[in-house]
Amino acid sequence: MRVFVGIMISLMAVAIIVVGTIFGLRIYNTFEHGLEDQAAINHQRFSQYADADGPFSVERISEDRANGIHIIPDEPATGVNPVVMLSGSDGSLNFEFASELAENGIEVYSLFYFGDDNQPDKLEMVPIEFFQDFLSVAELEETELTVIGHEKGAELALILTNFHDNINELVLYDPLTHVFGGLTMSFESVSPWTYNDEMITYIDLRDSNLMSLGRALLYEGVLAPSNFRHVFESALENTENPERARIPTSNFTGRALIFAGGEDPNYPSDVFARELGLSLDSAEVHVMEEAGHAFFRTEHFNDIHVGGTEESNAQAKEQSFTILMEFLEEG
Repeated sequence: MRVFVGIMISLMAVAIIVVGTIFGLRIYNTFEHGLEDQAAINHQRFSQYADADGPFSVERISEDRANGIHIIPDEPATGVNPVVMLSGSDGSLNFEFASELAENGIEVYSLFYFGDDNQPDKLEMVPIEFFQDFLSVAELEETELTVIGHEKGAELALILTNFHDNINELVLYDPLTHVFGGLTMSFESVSPWTYNDEMITYIDLRDSNLMSLGRALLYEGVLAPSNFRHVFESALENTENPERARIPTSNFTGRALIFAGGEDPNYPSDVFARELGLSLDSAEVHVMEEAGHAFFRTEHFNDIHVGGTEESNAQAKEQSFTILMEFLEEG
């Protein structure tokens, strides 16, 4: 009995030490990386966009599965496609970026594809038919469009070129060549997208080797600068017949502009960008070698380590925007 009690006390002591260590590391990393300053944002609160100052007006889009905002410049540029923006897995509208385009005369539609009315709560099994709802609501079914996608939004944008011929310009930031699934809290895996109520084939991140996946989840648990890049690389290598999840590119015959950071710690977007540059006939690829993921001006965003440095990311953001404006105006 005494032996049993001794073992239980030892196990409890170890558990307390482990929990205390994790809690302590979370606190340390929160302050070390400035995460305490990142307040949660309700991206669906329209008032934060409607009241924005600038040479443009903002209208709400909310009908069927189409949700987002329409930014109308006071002085529209001529000869430029309307832009449809699909942001990343943070579920935002990337309003700062969208409004900067509007300030330069570009008409912008920035869309939610999950988290809003008549949409999935999470980035899981999102029906890509929402885009057809948007085209119908905005009366853009016959209008040539430029679609700008960021990370998972870039994945979605590339998929949509196989269903909508009026997308004749494509701009991808931190792209993916394949559909990659996510992981739920119960360690289940599902496709982020569906079509006709069927999951679109995807790479299962659980196919990553256990060391890569375990290390990434541990880093995530203690809020340390995470590196999921090796998880994506490992899953892609270990998946049986990964070509089934590759996004077709042969159906897109328009112009493409692709950006990625060479120091992206989240997945190999630089490798994917170069691959897409070879598979898309008229793609212009820019890999900013010293920049990280998403070109944010800090090394962390929404508890995510984006890589690069504040200086290199700021420079990449400025350079890429100049290149983007030239691309749009040439269209």
